[in-house]
Amino acid sequence: MKPSALLQPLSTLLVLLAGILLGHMGYTPPPGVVDTLLIVLVFAAGVAIGGQLPAQRLRLRQAGLQGLFLAASTTASSAAAAAVLAAITGTMPPKVAAALGAAAGWYSLAGPAIARVDPVYGVVAFLSNLLRESLHIALYPVFARRGLRLEAIAVGGATTMDTGLPVVALHGGAYEATVALTHGLVVTLVAPGVIALLLAS
Repeated sequence: MKPSALLQPLSTLLVLLAGILLGHMGYTPPPGVVDTLLIVLVFAAGVAIGGQLPAQRLRLRQAGLQGLFLAASTTASSAAAAAVLAAITGTMPPKVAAALGAAAGWYSLAGPAIARVDPVYGVVAFLSNLLRESLHIALYPVFARRGLRLEAIAVGGATTMDTGLPVVALHGGAYEATVALTHGLVVTLVAPGVIALLLAS
């Protein structure tokens, strides 16, 4: 592998680590800056997708369907894997772990929802889903270069419709970005209901 091939994924990881370090040191960005930057990034991803629409309408429609099926797979497999792992390790009730997994990276939903069952579980849900989002942003470029541009979308879960979308658009392409957008949107829509259902059972 050429050294230049590692430059983009490495720079993404370094930026993420720099942000973690600054946050740990107590730095707080000015109000509105984070939201503004996120909007700009999502806008740029939309421009990348829109530029392909005239030539690839049929293919992008297929990407939407693929995103729908991938979202169903992500939600089901995340919940099932978390439940199985909890049953094996005995760290928390499997149904709570399943709800944690079904959040699929949506840490601001998972933490408060699961904290109603147990505050400790809520912290675990928050941190594990935050880690999922961070790992997707840092590792997607690596997976994409290994030919896993579509499969790696599932790692981002709900975040592929916002924070993860620019990364997929940059390192995957317009088709993959459309899959990611649909995938993240569907996971985001179904996650609250699935979590509520699992915690109520």
